[in-house]
Amino acid sequence: MKAKKSSPGMAATQTLMILTAAGAVGILAFWLVREQTRAHQCVRNLKHIYQAIELYEIDHGRLPSLALYPNDPQHGSDSLLVALYPYGVEEHTGICPGTPPFTREQGLSYIWNIRLNGQSLSRYGEPKWMLIGINALSDRVRAPHLRGHHVLYTDGTVRAYREPPPGVREVLP
Repeated sequence: MKAKKSSPGMAATQTLMILTAAGAVGILAFWLVREQTRAHQCVRNLKHIYQAIELYEIDHGRLPSLALYPNDPQHGSDSLLVALYPYGVEEHTGICPGTPPFTREQGLSYIWNIRLNGQSLSRYGEPKWMLIGINALSDRVRAPHLRGHHVLYTDGTVRAYREPPPGVREVLP
């Protein structure tokens, strides 16, 4: 028995389907790499901020007294950026790359645990959260990373959570 030859239209359709599938896989791979890069940059930002907080505490004998989120992130005396600028924290360090543009435009995307104001890092046996992205305050805004929210703790670790950890929303006034 002879095998049927496919028509030229059928071969073109199959080729188009293969190219479409390969393009979709390429786009997905690009998106995943971009998201991973943003997540790694967020972790680096939080660890850099932690090092600056340690230096601040060495100089002042306590943690800074900051606002949950300052009215003026660039110039306010209660701003994380202003307090830690002498220790190498620059504007870009205070912005999570996964944060939506409307939050990035404010110049700061992390919130501070106001319960730590004036305290000492060594005071805490069990680590307490220090910083988390402002997205964690609302159920209506998605987490900035595939694994969720990145949270900086008083022991210098950064952990990822699908939902904000307990105590984050309780600091709201």
